[in-house]
Parts: sequence; structure tokens; C-alpha cells
Amino acid sequence: MKKTKLLIVILDYQANHQAFYSMLIDNVFPNTEIDVLQCKPKKLPLKREERVRLYYRKENQRLNNFLQSKKVFFKEADLIIFEEFYTFHVSILLQTIIYGDKALLVIHNANKFLKRKLKLNIKSFIAYVFFNTLIHFTKGIIVVSQTVKEYIIENKLFNDQLFYIPFNNITEENSIEVKVDSPIKFTIPGTVNTERRNYKIFLKVFLRIIKENPYSELKLCLLGKIVKIGNEELKIIEEINEINPKVISLWDEFVDNKTFNNELLSTQFLIGNINIDYTENNIKEVYGQSKETGVLFLMMQYNIPILFPEEYKYSSLYKSSILPYKNDEDDLYNTILALLTSIDTISTKAFGAEEHSLYVKKEVLRIHKIFLGVKN
Repeated sequence: MKKTKLLIVILDYQANHQAFYSMLIDNVFPNTEIDVLQCKPKKLPLKREERVRLYYRKENQRLNNFLQSKKVFFKEADLIIFEEFYTFHVSILLQTIIYGDKALLVIHNANKFLKRKLKLNIKSFIAYVFFNTLIHFTKGIIVVSQTVKEYIIENKLFNDQLFYIPFNNITEENSIEVKVDSPIKFTIPGTVNTERRNYKIFLKVFLRIIKENPYSELKLCLLGKIVKIGNEELKIIEEINEINPKVISLWDEFVDNKTFNNELLSTQFLIGNINIDYTENNIKEVYGQSKETGVLFLMMQYNIPILFPEEYKYSSLYKSSILPYKNDEDDLYNTILALLTSIDTISTKAFGAEEHSLYVKKEVLRIHKIFLGVKN
């Protein structure tokens, strides 16, 4: 019996997408022959096994030459998956036109690919033609969030096959138990950047709580390298440290994986203090609609309830773990106090891995049936 073949083409390597590559190889296609083309001369830290072969573009090698040297892979593959690209690749566009009927495109920003408007300048015109041609010839799309999938469907942005495959493989068996320890720790994971997240309101609330109870066993962990932080935020942090220097944890350098993991293992609540609107190259994305935040995947992986702004929309698949908050200091203060006094109850609202796992299995079966001819 002929073995099915998968070709994964990674155009622009993103270190934080590593878990997704592993998810595709280990969980979505565990018994498939896989060739991986890394189109930038940067080696992927993927585990090697006999059925998985990795190929890298050499330094100073043109992308077109690299792809031409691997054209047999495009021809022989039963399914081709293109990871989202962040720049124009005409060579890849040509491959999509030729082999689009067996191609899936992974996208992380729905509006960038599916909702572009034609503008009267050369760069915008080229981008409009490029992305619309790409989508026209692509058989299907993979998104990494069920919320983004629902956004695309509701807005009728894509009429062919649409699939949700999460960043991580989360099941009832491998989800992590929620911790109920002292002190109670709230963690904001990711680089600290006040342009992209609202830290001020949380710092003000924590200062208020610490002033009322200086010996409160409460911690706020800003789990990421400080990239940009405002003077007002720094002043609040200094004031908190003067009262109790053990409350806030900060990092001036990149947080290594071991430290990152250990900090999350002792966390009771995550904070997704994102600014909902995000604009890049004059294209507006909305977190919880056209774009997803990585904090959501940590919520699933570590099984930790998370606070999100009430404007953040989310799929019902995630509802058991999401705690909405208003962008109002008094209201957030009351919300935090309520969590502190009902930690045992709230901790039972951990992520529903079983329901999510069943849904993802159905999505995987659809991909195998449609593209690989596997019967259910």
C-alpha cells in the first residue's frame, strides 16, 4: 500500500511557532512520510526520525533555486502545507497556482490574507493581487484558533475548506493540574511592552491591595523580557517594592524555557492584558476575532484560568477557563479580590481539555479524509 506523503513549506521561520510544527508532525500526521522545507537558512530544532526529512536553504542560495531543486517533493506530495508568510514570495505563489488543489495555507492573521482592500499605490496593489491570487488557488486554510475560524465563517471570508488545528496537542491526559498554593500568583507571560498591553490598571490594583494588606501573600509575575515600559508603570512598581519587594517579578533578559515553565507551574491565574486592536502595515487585526494571542495557548497547555478584557471574544470551546474583566480600576479591584477569596471554586474552571480534544480529532479526520483519502 502506497504511503501518504506530506510536504511542509516554512517560508519565514518564527521561533514561537516551533510547537505548531511539532503538533503537525507528531499529532496531526503521526504516520505520514513528511518532507519539511525550511526556506530560510536557519535550522529547525525538530526531532529527527526516519519518516521526517528536513531540508534547509543554503546561505546565499536563491529561494527559487532552492524550490526548483525540491520540485519533485511538490509533485509527489499528497498534501502540501504552507506556513504563513510575512513577505511576498513569488516563487511560492507559482507553486500554489500549480499545486493549489492539494495545498493548505496556515494563517495567523485573518484580515491580512482575507480582507485586504485595494488601495491606489503600487505596494498595496501588488499585495492585494498577491494575497488574493494565493487564496484563490489554495484548496483550504488552517487557523490556530477556533475563534478565528468562527470569525472567518461569520464574515464569509473564505468559501473552501477551513480547519482549526491548535498550537499544542492538549488532551485530558496531558493537561496540567491547576495549583492552589500560597502565595496566589498572577502571571502575564510574554515580553513586557506597554504599547501592546495594558499593565497600568493591574499595577494600580495590586498597589491598592498591597497598601491595604502589606503582608498579603500575593504575587504578580511579568514573565518576559522588558522591551518597553512607561515611567508611570515604573513608578507604581517602585511603590509596590517599597511596601513589599516580594510581590512583583521582573526580567531584564530573555526568559529561558526552564524558568518560563517553572513560573507557570506555580501560577494560579494568567492575565491576557492585550490591547484588542492591533495594526500592522495599515491592516487592522482584532485579538479574539481575526487574530489570536499566544496566552490562550498557554491557558490550554498549563490548564490555568485566564483574565481577558471583556471586549475579547472567544469560542465556546474556551469558555470554562476565561474570566472577563472590565477596563475599570474599581471593577478590576473587586474582581481580583473575589478571585482571592474564592480560589478553590475558581480553580475548578480549568480548561475543558476533553471537549476540545474531541473537536480537534474531528478536524484532523476531515483533513485526512479530504486530502489523503482516508475513510472515517
